Amino acid sequence: MKFESNPFQLYPVKRDQLEILYIDRERELQLVTSVLDTAFESPNEVLPVLGDRGGGKSSTLNYIQYISEEKGYSVGPYTTDDDYLSPKLYEDHDVVVIDDLDKASDEEIIEYYNKVEKLIANTKFIFFSDEYEKKDMVMRQRESAISQKVPLRRLDTEKLKDILKSRMKNCIKEEDAFTFPFTDEAMDLASQRASNNLRAFIRYSKNAWTLSEDQNDITLDDMKQSIIMEDLTRLQPLSTDELKIVWYGTEEEFNLGYMADLCNMSRPTLDEKIKNSNLLSKERAGVETIVKSLYKDLKDGKEILSKILDDIGAEIEEVPEEQGNG
Repeated sequence: MKFESNPFQLYPVKRDQLEILYIDRERELQLVTSVLDTAFESPNEVLPVLGDRGGGKSSTLNYIQYISEEKGYSVGPYTTDDDYLSPKLYEDHDVVVIDDLDKASDEEIIEYYNKVEKLIANTKFIFFSDEYEKKDMVMRQRESAISQKVPLRRLDTEKLKDILKSRMKNCIKEEDAFTFPFTDEAMDLASQRASNNLRAFIRYSKNAWTLSEDQNDITLDDMKQSIIMEDLTRLQPLSTDELKIVWYGTEEEFNLGYMADLCNMSRPTLDEKIKNSNLLSKERAGVETIVKSLYKDLKDGKEILSKILDDIGAEIEEVPEEQGNG
């Protein structure tokens, strides 16, 4: 297969590629279209596009800009680099689209919510990006400031697979026959490791495609190699103690006190390392709070982690199961 466009595009989809790369958001776009087709003369609608990091918020805002312009609206596309709190910015457009607002601090976004009622008076529609999960005070302020939401559905393995399949099919040269090259096992592993994050899923799939000797048959082993290559960059900077936490988290669901003892550190230090890591989580099991490595439930996760540690020259002593205190 040869591609005319890159099906593994990771970044927000621009206008000229929306039709081939922006997949499976029909329901969300139907909501946007119904809002833009309102019969009211002065609709004054404030709508956040809600989703997880890497879930397609920026691409959705690009599509909203495209739809709005097709309907004859004047659109002002902005980011948080612009003076998005200035009423003047809203006066010259029917639709204002603000990307990256989800990356603003809690204080900044609360300030925006406090001012948006005055800002919407200068335009018809405001669309902006935000994350599902925020601190309670931020979410309460958001609920009082917005008129409607555009929630992006979280994508399960089948949806992620369908998106990648459609992208690849849309990007091949017309004369080429298309057969989806990824095995179900490879897709399951990519989805699990990516925690159903679209951008991460595409990145793992892209790496597997690049590494595969046979790009018509991308296997579970290819995807494992992709994860190893990608995660090397995450694990390489960690200290020995931090590597131990990640490793022990694949052995048992250790409670916090026992894990701190294993790694010869205090509980507050352990809590801080877990807080700053995207490789660990704290979960409740009965009355215990336990430490869990993301590799614990990943298919062949311990094997993958072991290979990564070998590659970076880390020797982590395994913890005998009978010592566990999960």
